[in-house]
Amino acid sequence: MKRFITGSSLILVSILSGFPVQAGKSLDEIDRESFAAKYILSELPGISMIPVSSVDTVRNREYFSLDGTWLMAEGGDEKFRLKDVWTDAVEAVVPGSVHTALLMNRIIPDPYIGQNDSIAEQQSYKTWWFSKKFTLNELLENPILSFGGVANRCTVWLNGKKLGSHEGMFGGPDFVVKKYLKKENTLVVKLDPIPQMFLGNWPPNANESWKYTVVFNCVYGWHYAQIPSLGIWRSVKLESQAPVEIEEPFVSTRSLQGDMRLAVTLKKINAPLKGKLQIRVVPKNFEGAPQFFEHEINSSKKTEQFSFDFKIDAPRLWWPNDMGEQSLYDMTVAFIPRNGARPDVEKTSFGIRTIDMAPFPGGEREDRYNWTFVINGKPMFVKGTGWCTMDALMDFSREKYDRLLSIAKSQHIQMMRAWGGGLPETDDFYELCDKYGIMVIQEWPTAWNSHNTQPFDMLQETVVRNMKRIRNHPSLVMWGAGNESDKPFGPAIDMMGRLSLELDGSRPFHRGEAWGGSDHNYNCWWDDAHLNHNLNMTSPFWGEFGIASLPHIESVRRYLAEEKDRWPSRPGDHFRHHTPIFGTMGEFGKLSQYSGYFMPDTTLAEFITGSQLAQVVGVRHTLERARTLWPETTGALYYKMNDNYPGVSWSSVDYYGAIKPVHYFVQKSFAPLTGVLLFDRTNLSSQEVSLPLYLLDDCRQLNGKDYTVSVTVYNDRLDTVVCREFDGHGELETVKKLGNLNLNRAQTKSTMLFFVVDVCSEGKRLSRNYYFTNYEVRRGVIMSMPRTEITMKREGRQITVTNVGKLPAIGVYVESPGYAHEFIASKNYLWLNPGESQIIEVNVDYPVCVKGWNINKNRYCMKRVVFVVALGLLLCSCSNKVAKTEGKPYGVNMACADFGSNFPGVYNTDYTYPQASDLDYWNEKGLKLVRFPFKWERLQYELNGELNRHDLDKMKDFVAAAAERGMVVMLDLHNYCRRYMNGEHTIIGTNGLTPEHLASFWKSLATEFKSFDNIYAYGLMNEPHDLDSCTTWFEMAQLCIDSIRTVDMDTRIMVGGDSWCSAERWLEYSDTLKYLKDPADKLAFEAHVYFDADASGTYKRGYDEDSCYLEKGIDRVRPFVEWLKANKFEGMVGEYGIPDSDSRWNLVLDKFLSYLQENDINGCYWAAGPWWPKDEFMAITPVDGKDRPQMEVVGKYLTTQK
Repeated sequence: MKRFITGSSLILVSILSGFPVQAGKSLDEIDRESFAAKYILSELPGISMIPVSSVDTVRNREYFSLDGTWLMAEGGDEKFRLKDVWTDAVEAVVPGSVHTALLMNRIIPDPYIGQNDSIAEQQSYKTWWFSKKFTLNELLENPILSFGGVANRCTVWLNGKKLGSHEGMFGGPDFVVKKYLKKENTLVVKLDPIPQMFLGNWPPNANESWKYTVVFNCVYGWHYAQIPSLGIWRSVKLESQAPVEIEEPFVSTRSLQGDMRLAVTLKKINAPLKGKLQIRVVPKNFEGAPQFFEHEINSSKKTEQFSFDFKIDAPRLWWPNDMGEQSLYDMTVAFIPRNGARPDVEKTSFGIRTIDMAPFPGGEREDRYNWTFVINGKPMFVKGTGWCTMDALMDFSREKYDRLLSIAKSQHIQMMRAWGGGLPETDDFYELCDKYGIMVIQEWPTAWNSHNTQPFDMLQETVVRNMKRIRNHPSLVMWGAGNESDKPFGPAIDMMGRLSLELDGSRPFHRGEAWGGSDHNYNCWWDDAHLNHNLNMTSPFWGEFGIASLPHIESVRRYLAEEKDRWPSRPGDHFRHHTPIFGTMGEFGKLSQYSGYFMPDTTLAEFITGSQLAQVVGVRHTLERARTLWPETTGALYYKMNDNYPGVSWSSVDYYGAIKPVHYFVQKSFAPLTGVLLFDRTNLSSQEVSLPLYLLDDCRQLNGKDYTVSVTVYNDRLDTVVCREFDGHGELETVKKLGNLNLNRAQTKSTMLFFVVDVCSEGKRLSRNYYFTNYEVRRGVIMSMPRTEITMKREGRQITVTNVGKLPAIGVYVESPGYAHEFIASKNYLWLNPGESQIIEVNVDYPVCVKGWNINKNRYCMKRVVFVVALGLLLCSCSNKVAKTEGKPYGVNMACADFGSNFPGVYNTDYTYPQASDLDYWNEKGLKLVRFPFKWERLQYELNGELNRHDLDKMKDFVAAAAERGMVVMLDLHNYCRRYMNGEHTIIGTNGLTPEHLASFWKSLATEFKSFDNIYAYGLMNEPHDLDSCTTWFEMAQLCIDSIRTVDMDTRIMVGGDSWCSAERWLEYSDTLKYLKDPADKLAFEAHVYFDADASGTYKRGYDEDSCYLEKGIDRVRPFVEWLKANKFEGMVGEYGIPDSDSRWNLVLDKFLSYLQENDINGCYWAAGPWWPKDEFMAITPVDGKDRPQMEVVGKYLTTQK
């Protein structure tokens, strides 16, 4: 067995769990010898460091960040662009991409929507210039200008001086810039266009220029996305160099007893290598004492590499997911020059763990790598998946990484293959893999023999830079040359192999994947094979396999945009464009084949469900069969975890972050303890079958315990066909065959069969797995089982689902409608027997609902648990109606999203959205209704276009936060029957702005918010006034009502009155509104009342000058109140407010609110919100923690019930 650690342990003469050492050579050893490395870094002899009680305190390296806002412009020559002023520039954020900047400046539409990617692609073929001005108040010592990564070919100028050019996106360039820096500086970067090489190979639409440079290639049109990346995508900084520089320290594990090795290179800048090297080691994620070591350096060389040995006391190991803790250490390495010069310091993190690679049980073979991973001395079956570069536009935020990798952890993923279609992954990625215990195979960015055409020097720079950058991460367990090259040989491959030894040596290197014993298989999908193929296929090690499926329906509708309601699909539409290779390779037919095994294709939703179930079957059975074959099969990595572009793919989490069903079934298949049945076909109907049953116990949880594995089989009536128990006593096996489940023809004669496998011990059920077969007998039968009933109880983020019916509940899951891109459940797609309950943890506070494959709809439509609001305001779990007998709520207008005259404006500059914390004061006061003003232009940039996700999500967050506090929200479109277009506020009904545009907008908005049960009403329009004579407010309102009711029959619609919503002039301007028709019969009406002379709410004069009196408010609102009574309508006063300058206004307000309360009419005070200045006379938001004077009255009226 070959050990990839260090020194004398290269060959272990031992037997680990039945893996004998054989005399032959493995492919690992043959490769190592062929690479002819000068040395193996981790095996160089080490010098013992001396433990010390403390080390010097050393400042971090000085640097000056150049990240942030730059200017970006298209085209132009050097002479023009080196000028001070760019009149054609837009702002761009670095790190970022050209495309992201264009999108944020609304120059291009969202590339992920519809077929907009073709617009974005064209931007990749242009020249782009970036400029950054910066001030240096204090010059750095020996400064280096460092680019973390530029895509792809760039030229750099500093203060008009050309520094040089660079190509290759994974690090660099770096420049010595001391003589060019000034106090005021201008940095200019030119990005050359991506070359266009459409050579007509497979697929014919792909740009093959990636084969002649070094980039991540999965955005060049061979698959997924066709938007070649362009931009300054990693950080830019000025960094000082110390007189003696420490270069990338490397830490490796020599033994699990804490014996460690540090390899470090010291480089002379302008001082000799004479001084102390000190290290400080401290636990990173657990409590423990720091340790200190040092060594005296006395070298006359300009550059020297050292190897040091040191020992960590009471070491805690880093283990893969599910095998133990992920203990990590922080290390600080400092060099203290003897001559008093400034010290240098480098920081890194590491874990204590060893990697051994053992052969298969048959022994080492020259044509096979040793594929058994032995981590910290323990052989393991590796459970994993593929990892795709996360975003075509290079949005590599830590938050996105964290979401995806935390999902992977919950899926029991232990390994990811960062394949050659992508990038040497980022620091954030590796830090999170360290945290979650996810091992990584890191491949270099080559694929399909491109190493023969990619520039050697460029590849070598990529390998050197990035190997040094990431090699300390314990999660990194293997280097790989690239993806699916059938001839993985030549100088570039040898270079990668040699450097894996000279710069590391502690982990294996594979010259290809699939290669040397691993396999990839896509007969299901590309070769149209039946699902039975995946049920039976085996491999010593699965590097890739899978079946593509559609994303979550919310994601599909999002990228289909204006075509989201079009079905069936037709050639050339958005749906087919978002399939692999953009619908050019018969992908729709493949989708139809696999989805058709399960579901009819009469609706988009059914088509999606069918494709997702096909993915479940095509993945989970292969994984489970592989696990049962241990140790002849040592791992399985299905393809894949994530996407870089929204569409049909092999992922378990779609591009937007929504989780597919396959995640939850892999979670069952990869569970450390589970029972599995092996199937060789999907249709067992009327056949005699014998199904092998296995117990899988990776962590030996049942060791020394008695257990029972029960298998229950149900037919299409959900009657029990067979129930059999297999008893045993746990030993050291991780895989144990328990026997076979035998069924005769009569028992399998059913349009559906379900198999439930439970593992129990000591009176507790420890795991459950279930299967379904025979579904091909009739499309849709799997969703046509006899119905049962489920209840749901919510306590915070804990959901308890209970089967209260008399039949098993199948495929029970919870979701948060409208929030699939954020939602995570701890488990889903459950089998619940009658009377059983399961607790599901969720990660959101939004409303959730429970669904399932055979749940009565009147029960699973429940949106949220019942919650009670102060003073008796009761909201039902399935309704947004306020119980009338408890009184209607009063509240406030939460204004700020409607602020600003710049449209659509800059978020947090021109306008903002209220936060959850902005609700707390009003909630504490008992004011439970919030009227929420917002602007049309900010929610929908283009008429009839997609809603702006950023602002929509802000609104949803606020509504969800209100729900958590038992508050209700009225959405108030604050546009006065106008929209800012072509430089002016255009009245609806004029200049191409039609009532139909407004109605379409409300339909889209209602679609997004209909699942929220705390929406008090849709407020169609704030204060319509001075409309065109050809278009009435009545006409607009009726169109909006009709449009909303096509998607939402439950939510109240609030219609404001014409002529500024005037209550006083209601009969004159708004009487005709009584003829509006609502098929849901849930209309209500809104008026506004102010008490100054002109009823404008400006209060420009004063109480006396405005001729005010106590009953003035009553007199003004009376026409509206009497109209409501006469027509038996529900209504509210959406705005009223008074100045804080004269206490007599409070008396008028008190009389007014008392009158409303007597007439069962509620209302909202104008206004609250976070952006009101302290001296705003009518604002009611507290100042410096003190109530405003108006609160003395407003706080008295909480509901219409006295």
